[in-house]
Amino acid sequence: MTLPKINIVIIDKPNITLKIGLHMIHLVLQRFAHICLGMFIFLLSHAAHAGCNNYGWTASSIQITTIPSTITLSAAQSSAPSNTPISDWYSISSQNIIYCPGGGNFLAVDTTLQQVQASSSKSGTYTESGLSYTIYNTSVTGIGYIIKTSGNAAGATINPTALNDIQVLASGLVTSNVTINLTVSVKFIKTTNLTASSYTLPNSNLVYFRIDTSYASAAGVVTMAGSSISVPITTCSVSTQSIQVALPSINTSTLPTLNATAGSTPFNVILNCPTSKNLYMTLTDNTNPGRTSSIIGLAPNGSTASGVGIQVVRNNSPVLLGPDSSATGNTNQFAIGQNQLGLITIPLSAQYIRTGTVQGGQAKAAATFTMSYQ
Repeated sequence: MTLPKINIVIIDKPNITLKIGLHMIHLVLQRFAHICLGMFIFLLSHAAHAGCNNYGWTASSIQITTIPSTITLSAAQSSAPSNTPISDWYSISSQNIIYCPGGGNFLAVDTTLQQVQASSSKSGTYTESGLSYTIYNTSVTGIGYIIKTSGNAAGATINPTALNDIQVLASGLVTSNVTINLTVSVKFIKTTNLTASSYTLPNSNLVYFRIDTSYASAAGVVTMAGSSISVPITTCSVSTQSIQVALPSINTSTLPTLNATAGSTPFNVILNCPTSKNLYMTLTDNTNPGRTSSIIGLAPNGSTASGVGIQVVRNNSPVLLGPDSSATGNTNQFAIGQNQLGLITIPLSAQYIRTGTVQGGQAKAAATFTMSYQ
């Protein structure tokens, strides 16, 4: 009997299994490589945008709303020496001057918070409670301000710090979202004599707050709205309200030519100024208030002479006449002196001056003087 032929095929199962295993490992390695690459890109992204820059440091303009629209000074404040306060502290507290809106840093980033002056114009220093402040000028002559900042940054306390151009308020490595809460205070300072009755302070930037990292920076600002300062004006008093100046009798021959003068007679105007003033004066002809020459005309009542007038002389020069006004810059207004305080003596003299053909008789004239405090 013939046996059937049987073909035996040997299947290499271990090899098949090995091939499949290698293929799976290859796939796993490919996926792992993609994951590692993704993590590497993720790390690079956070390193490039560190310091809250994945969301961006944000800055705002914050106004100190507690400053009154009108600040009224007392007499003591208006007459106080230069570089002394004329107001209380006015403050604002905010977490929005400069902040990181969310997120944080994957890597620690060196971060610095500074306060920076908004004005480059200064008027010396002022010391209070152990802090020395730089006085920054406003746009109004005679009025400056000082700035004080306190608060906390990322839980670290910021002690009261006087603004002196640029100060570091806080610094360190930042890895998480941070909150910066600042209390900013302003106080107004008198820097020179305040001689007007009112001053207007415009809208102004007072101080900047700046964040700096290795990657970027941002700056917020604290401002003030317009405000007016009302100053009580204490005037100077005159020791004698009416000054009689008796010129000597002269012979007409002593005035031989036009504009010749004679009979010079000294007199004084004496003022008492309880507070320091910048003094100006205008002399006015009572008979003709619009006259701007140096000659006071003879009064029609009581004068019988003619061809002469009266001149008032100061520092060897005739005083030019002007309208009866205390306005700054009034026509022919002249300065008496700056920072005048107490008893002030203004030495003057009066004299005849020939204006035409001289006719003998009585010569009377009247003039007024008007003081201006500037």
